Amino acid sequence: MRLLLRARLRAARRPPVRRPVRPNDPREDQRRFGAPVRACAPLLEEGDGRDRTFSIPTLDDDIWRKTEPGTAHPRQRLKAIEKLVTAGIDVGVGLAPILPGLSDRPDLLEDVVKAARAAGATGLWANMLHLKDGTREHFLSVLGRHWPELLPRYERAYHDRAYLPQSFGDKTMQEVARLRSLHGVSDRRRVILKPPPQPEQLSLLN
Repeated sequence: MRLLLRARLRAARRPPVRRPVRPNDPREDQRRFGAPVRACAPLLEEGDGRDRTFSIPTLDDDIWRKTEPGTAHPRQRLKAIEKLVTAGIDVGVGLAPILPGLSDRPDLLEDVVKAARAAGATGLWANMLHLKDGTREHFLSVLGRHWPELLPRYERAYHDRAYLPQSFGDKTMQEVARLRSLHGVSDRRRVILKPPPQPEQLSLLN
């Protein structure tokens, strides 16, 4: 009994074994990629009809891997959208954040819009990158490591501000609106779950 107790105490004192993340390991991708689809289960069980949004900034693998390491692959998010929409849940796509000089190319924007339409997304909105304190330092370090030629452009554009001036993103937002209309991203659900009615409030005067 004492030997068993000592063994348990030694095991409890050992630091947890942390499995290293291998970004280029396909098995690592498979583990992460399944997360959005598995997360659908509680939403389908709730079936409350509330609208949801999945962020899909880009479908470009290189940009995704370098700017969103450790997150589910965008195409797995699209599978989750398709599953939820088929069940009647209102799910849209947030094409955000759009990265100037990287993911704002018209062909890359169109890839996301077309994929959102194919997945049955009920709507699509877009936003340019915001760089608030904390996020700014991390993102600029990633940019400097992978795309150093863009670093001066970002430092000028986001100097003393978290948000780009509207004029910087106008052309991109207009392109997204054009693509959304062109490809017909809209609510096309055959089954529509409605949110439950709000509980009636009892008057304290009665």
